[in-house]
Amino acid sequence: MNAKTFSEAMSTIDNRYIDRALNYRRKKRVHILPFAASLTILLLLCGFAYSAYVYWGVGSAEQIDFDRLTQPFGTVADEQMTDENNGGMFYEKSGLINDYTNVYADDSVCVATDGNVIQPLYFSPNYMIIFAKEDEKGWTLEAGEELALHFSLYPAQSLELEIGYILNGEYHLLSVTKGSNFDETLIAAGAGEYYFCVTNRSSANAVIEEGEIYK
Repeated sequence: MNAKTFSEAMSTIDNRYIDRALNYRRKKRVHILPFAASLTILLLLCGFAYSAYVYWGVGSAEQIDFDRLTQPFGTVADEQMTDENNGGMFYEKSGLINDYTNVYADDSVCVATDGNVIQPLYFSPNYMIIFAKEDEKGWTLEAGEELALHFSLYPAQSLELEIGYILNGEYHLLSVTKGSNFDETLIAAGAGEYYFCVTNRSSANAVIEEGEIYK
């Protein structure tokens, strides 16, 4: 094809097609798979953050369906997150204990009873529950008087828990037991205000279904 023939051929082409050719931009290919994977990861992270907020630390177990809980109620945090949360990220240590040197728990939380009734609650590994009355008041005992503690975990659970008490700012260990039902009695060594404490020494959230403290 010579220059004249080429020129004549070009003159017959609609200018619209030439403009389209000159201004053509290749459409970007949408990669669905990476986008879906990113969205899935984002949703999982959001779900994890929500779960960590709800199920790590100490909280009411009234929202837990005990009938459908067929295994120990595990935590949602890995070991690294557990290490980062130790030292009171969620809770400061209770001032009811003056010296934590020989205390196993990393965090201690004061939980009010309803009268003498322990409400359903969960608490994570290394957390100590300090049971108290309203305004963080303890049980006043005279020397020789007894104070009893009873509580049951959800039946599917068999966990290692430490039971102790506080008197005049000092923590006293009573027992370390693995099981689902726990009973402990302390005999007052002297007059004072006593508090029962329970520490979770297992690797899963402990879920107390019911309990009471009574003289």
